[in-house]
Amino acid sequence: MKTFLPLGVLVGTLAFGAAVACGSTGGSTFDEDGGASSGSSGDGTSSGVLGEAGSSGSGGDAGLEACATDKQEAKLAPLDLLVMQDTSGSMWGFTSGTTTKWESVKQALGSFMADPGSAGVGIGIQVFPKFEGGVATTCLTDAECGAGRTCALKGCSNQARICKVDGDCTGNGQCLDLGRCHDVGEALCLPGSTCVIQGQPAGLCDRSLVRGICTGVSTIACNAASYGSTVAPIAPLPGAAAAVNAALASYAPGGSTPTLGALTGAIETARAHANANPGRVVSVVLSTDGLPFTNGACDDAVASIAAAAAAGLSGSPSIKTFVIGVFAPAEATQATATLNQIAAAGGTGQASILGTSATTVQDFIQALQNIRGASLPCEVALPVPTTGTPDYAKVNVVYTDSATKNASIVGYVADAAACDPTKGGWYYDVKPENGAKPTKVLLCPATCATVQADPAGTLDVVQGCETKTQDPPR
Repeated sequence: MKTFLPLGVLVGTLAFGAAVACGSTGGSTFDEDGGASSGSSGDGTSSGVLGEAGSSGSGGDAGLEACATDKQEAKLAPLDLLVMQDTSGSMWGFTSGTTTKWESVKQALGSFMADPGSAGVGIGIQVFPKFEGGVATTCLTDAECGAGRTCALKGCSNQARICKVDGDCTGNGQCLDLGRCHDVGEALCLPGSTCVIQGQPAGLCDRSLVRGICTGVSTIACNAASYGSTVAPIAPLPGAAAAVNAALASYAPGGSTPTLGALTGAIETARAHANANPGRVVSVVLSTDGLPFTNGACDDAVASIAAAAAAGLSGSPSIKTFVIGVFAPAEATQATATLNQIAAAGGTGQASILGTSATTVQDFIQALQNIRGASLPCEVALPVPTTGTPDYAKVNVVYTDSATKNASIVGYVADAAACDPTKGGWYYDVKPENGAKPTKVLLCPATCATVQADPAGTLDVVQGCETKTQDPPR
């Protein structure tokens, strides 16, 4: 459970809460009349990811020239990422020295967006928690906090009480600028004091206060609608970086972690964006340092959050959920089990669990780069032939390597479950034998990795020849 300290918690004298091209050979090769022959590497093993070329040289169709009636180059769909970023109070915790988790995350996101490898990737951001009525959690002035609420920027030296001037403090108390506890960064304290929370040491109060905490009780927004938008809209990099950086600069951590509402809202927003931009593939990145828990009216049971991620994956269009967590060693074990459950339900296997250390920023950048690579779309629109309509039994996918100019047939498999982990293949978004009309060609992971590793290569959809199937695993 994430700790959230309300105003009035005593801390020392004062506290307030606040790709790889495969080198193997073999597979199925095809004669010019479309007849199949078994390919081999010479050692009895079956083919590599893309099989052996039926023909080679620039512009070759891997032996399909005689029967092909239509050939169109396919372009992999571009990628968009919607980052749902945790801005809860514990983001004031430290990763190393006096660097907070919040500063580390902002720095990592900035570096990722500036990476030339991210050019063309779309990125947008939303933050959580939100508060009902749009009430602020952090502040520089009372006006930011709304009617009847005060911005806590100073505290009395001799009691846990906020103040504006010395006269607000009893006895000989002085009204001093506040800082934050080193080990529990959401706790406000007097600089130079030693923080103690519930009898446990929480480090020195050794940093200046960047933004204060709005006093008064605010209700955390649990509903998905509160998160069904963005503070920086999804747009292609590098142009999107300015809006994202500006949005992050306008926030400071505060509050708890209503993960279910936040993730559900993010998935709904991502799906709306995908529907409005049918040529792009959209995924959600849940970035957090908190373990979900029941927060008042919020249902934050892990099973409910995993179900939301699963619904995103199974919906149309499908939205995957990637998860990044930043946790101190004492929390890492529980965090790994919890966030892995959400990531698995969202179709991305395991969460990236990062520690709090001098390498947190670089580790976060690497996690984002891994997500970028893993979620780069490997699907293309099924071209409509220049004449006639598609015959789904006469469609083939041909990949031409940029270095050798060899054209190789990618074998067809029935669906994602039939993808061979080493030989790959391709399949339709819906099965034509069920009467549905496919609109997309999707590459199996092994083939996807090969294609992504050679962005200068070409992927063609050739129609008119009997579809060549991938050899079954041996």
